[in-house]
Amino acid sequence: MPLIHTPTAIQTPPTTLTRAAAQKGIPVTTYQAILHHPDANGIWGVHIPGPEVMASGKTKEAAIKNAEAALKSYARDQMVAGEDVEKQSNLFLVAGEGEDIVEIKLSEFGSVTIRCTNREAIRFKGRLIAEQEWETRHQSIMRFEIWETVGGALIGVIDGDIPGEDKAEVSACIALPGDEFEQRIEVMRFFEWHDRARSMVRQQLKWRLVREVA
Repeated sequence: MPLIHTPTAIQTPPTTLTRAAAQKGIPVTTYQAILHHPDANGIWGVHIPGPEVMASGKTKEAAIKNAEAALKSYARDQMVAGEDVEKQSNLFLVAGEGEDIVEIKLSEFGSVTIRCTNREAIRFKGRLIAEQEWETRHQSIMRFEIWETVGGALIGVIDGDIPGEDKAEVSACIALPGDEFEQRIEVMRFFEWHDRARSMVRQQLKWRLVREVA
């Protein structure tokens, strides 16, 4: 007999992404999804009602990650069509035996302006997809960000405090839509392949930065 659950059972691990997006005024929507435990073939499944997103994976983490990727595509399509991303608040989900409720937080597209120190300002509709912040040995704050625009461009941002001064230096690069791998390489070149940038894209975006040569 299926049970009615309020969506509070399982939450995906918190990330800096949702905090950083909120700080910049970009809405973050929480989607409640039904997580299906492994079937006879050992495959996990995820079903997100509302947008009716379906995803699967060999592990729970992979299934949720694939659901997040599908959700991003859905949100991008909605923005391109001029529609708001559907809110999934106050849902009551039906979960049967071997199923749980999982919450997936997704940064939405919003109007963003990056005011750079040494180039023109950059304005776009986009979402923050990765962020890394740390304190340097000079006790100043350094931050890397990667934004994705509605049109598919990637925006890399370096935002760092200037030691001894009450201001920050902001620089940015634009990797225009095209070959996805080359876009990612352009962003990494901008970050000068910094160890923090490597860990950011590996952990938050699951990028595999290996060039295959015949």
